Amino acid sequence: MPTIQPHKFTLKDVAQQVGCSQNTVSLALRGSTRISAPVRGKITRIAAKLGYVPNYAASNLASQRSGIIGIYTQALYDAVRTTIVNDLLIRLHTNNYKPVLGLAENIDTPWYQSPWLHTFKAMKVEALLIVTESDITAIPENLESVPLIFVGNQPHKNLKCDYIAIDRREAGQIAVEHLIRQGHQDILIACNSKSYFGSGCVNVIKKNRANAHFVKYPSVRSIISKTDEQAHIERWANYLLQNRQVSAVVFVDAPLAVRFLRHLDLCGIRVPADVSILSYDYFPWAQDIRIPLTTIEQPLAQLIDTTVEVVQNRLRRLSNTHTQLVLKHNLVVRESTQVHKLSR
Repeated sequence: MPTIQPHKFTLKDVAQQVGCSQNTVSLALRGSTRISAPVRGKITRIAAKLGYVPNYAASNLASQRSGIIGIYTQALYDAVRTTIVNDLLIRLHTNNYKPVLGLAENIDTPWYQSPWLHTFKAMKVEALLIVTESDITAIPENLESVPLIFVGNQPHKNLKCDYIAIDRREAGQIAVEHLIRQGHQDILIACNSKSYFGSGCVNVIKKNRANAHFVKYPSVRSIISKTDEQAHIERWANYLLQNRQVSAVVFVDAPLAVRFLRHLDLCGIRVPADVSILSYDYFPWAQDIRIPLTTIEQPLAQLIDTTVEVVQNRLRRLSNTHTQLVLKHNLVVRESTQVHKLSR
């Protein structure tokens, strides 16, 4: 017995049910403000009731536009990147545009060598967001025709594209300035001194004639294993026990700072009575741990809002000039730092 196929409703069916033209239905389902809100609502409800699904491929073919926004980033292994990507996917998904996410398979592979870049070019994306903290200094020639927008990158004035950047050197400066104001003069920098964050810390320490302390740390791009991570935590704790003049530690990674706080409990080192701990990175649980962690946080809400605005302006082709913005970090003071007592 032949299978009876369910009736597939079309744009014409929706228009007949509503009592308007097919063009009005099409505009309403794309969210056009040319159609009043009550009419848009009525059309949307009837389309949903009928189970009508717009044929975006046909629509985009007719308009010679893909309607696709590419988003590319490394694996979603931290709260910052996950928050940015998740919110952008939600905010940029509209009747007219559909975001497509590409994730890097290898952190050591440069973004421009990823197979995803070829995929996005083939899809003829109308905007391509690269969510990265890297220092992007130039765009390869084969990608100059792609409408790139960098999000969260280290700022660089020579880039010929849009970007919404955050300067990690500034974050390091804010961190150490906070500790210096509290009277700390011997500060352990628990990150690579050649990184942007680390160099920002060192510059302020030198400027204030304080003392920077270091324990060997992996290269700027390295991701260390849990075993190596624990070894570093133990080295930093031992360094504090052997160098009692050190009264503060600055981290570039908040989860690592939290694990260090836990280890200091085992060593009998009190926070913040004996040593103050401060870390870079937005960490959603910083207030909820036993000793709330002082953090230098990326302005995520502003970063996401600004990115959406820049993308929308680029899609509307409102300007031929590039938008290049550098957002400021936020210092969130919690219990892990306090005014330094001269005697320990």
